[in-house]
Amino acid sequence: MPIVNCDIHSSVKIWHPGIVNLYGCKIGANTKIGSFVEIGNDVIIGKNCMIESHVFIPEGIIIADNIFVGPRTVFTNTLHPMRGEKYRVTTVYEDVVIGAGATILPGLEIGHDAIIGAGAVVTRSVEAGVTVVGNPARPLGKFCKCDQPHPCTIGIGDFNQKVRCDTCDLPIKDWMSR
Repeated sequence: MPIVNCDIHSSVKIWHPGIVNLYGCKIGANTKIGSFVEIGNDVIIGKNCMIESHVFIPEGIIIADNIFVGPRTVFTNTLHPMRGEKYRVTTVYEDVVIGAGATILPGLEIGHDAIIGAGAVVTRSVEAGVTVVGNPARPLGKFCKCDQPHPCTIGIGDFNQKVRCDTCDLPIKDWMSR
């Protein structure tokens, strides 16, 4: 299985280089690549990422820094491949966690600090700080950096009334901007 025409930082750890397919991709510092991963041409993966085993990342995917991609996650880049449709770009912003077995459809944006639940089928873009689960993926709510749910997601208050997290005192406006 080849590693061809890639720009891979010297600190990247590829657990089993003989059993990955990497073609024309760029991989940032301190990223770890598991076994049986395929990464296509022109894919960009940032620094400090973890791409677990059996992940498929085709052309047209941009993954920012500090991303966890769980095992058997599949990104897609076209809805109608037999019609000659051009690849759609999907962007995953900083500090995102994607659970095992998730499927990400093409042309989406996954906002920073989002969490994609295991097995989720993501058919729409995900806002920053939102956790989504299910098929199709639906929001569970917004969470603080300390993992405290926003009160409006558990049925009390709303985003405009609550000003600070009850647990860590972080201003709620910072939940969405970090």
